[in-house]
Amino acid sequence: MESQPASSTVDVIGALIEIGGMSSIKLKSGDAKDRMNLVIADDSNHSVPITVWGELCLIAQNKFRLGDVVAFKQCRVSDYNGKSLNASPNDKDIVLNVKLPRALQISKWFQAKSIDQH
Repeated sequence: MESQPASSTVDVIGALIEIGGMSSIKLKSGDAKDRMNLVIADDSNHSVPITVWGELCLIAQNKFRLGDVVAFKQCRVSDYNGKSLNASPNDKDIVLNVKLPRALQISKWFQAKSIDQH
């Protein structure tokens, strides 16, 4: 991801290792917008922060649990305070319980990592 230029889009998949609280930021227009910071990781031991915005925060807050394997399509790469991702505003670009061999591999990695930490 480090080689991805800012404002490009990427698809990522990983286990949720952090789920932040929902907060609101004030936009230049004076409006407020909700945001929630998530962090995903995979068996390469790399992690990446992903910010979800607006109504997607409620989906994340109500449906996501630590360890869930989630695919995020069309994330915009940000270079603000280091590399991070902004989730697509389209809820169809966030897929929970992905049915791919890669998702199963990440899930097994997360479960083994969780057992090791106890």
